[in-house]
Amino acid sequence: MAAPTERFLQLYIFEKAPRCLPPYVDLQNLTGDSLVRAMRRAALHPWRDARFWRRAAEHVSALDPQKLPGRDLAQVCLAFKRVDFPSSVLSQHCQQYVQSNYQNLNTFELAAVLSYFCFA
Repeated sequence: MAAPTERFLQLYIFEKAPRCLPPYVDLQNLTGDSLVRAMRRAALHPWRDARFWRRAAEHVSALDPQKLPGRDLAQVCLAFKRVDFPSSVLSQHCQQYVQSNYQNLNTFELAAVLSYFCFA
């Protein structure tokens, strides 16, 4: 009698999707505010893995610096810092961004980007 219960439990665990997970987000199709919003929300969910954050860093570093405002880059850096994920790709992008646009950044943006650069 115990065997059918165990089998049912195994089927339930392996065949049903976990609940309370946000939908899959394809970062390649996102830019601007929607990209930043997706990354900030992902920082609140502990189920995001290193592959997600690696792809996010590559996507942000591939964007043109003129298309990504300083506030958005600062929010991305804070999301990466919240999950304690150091990325050399994002760190190099932050360094290049600050070198080219340091006069256009306010104190908050400059502090967030440089703190992530020092963290990574």
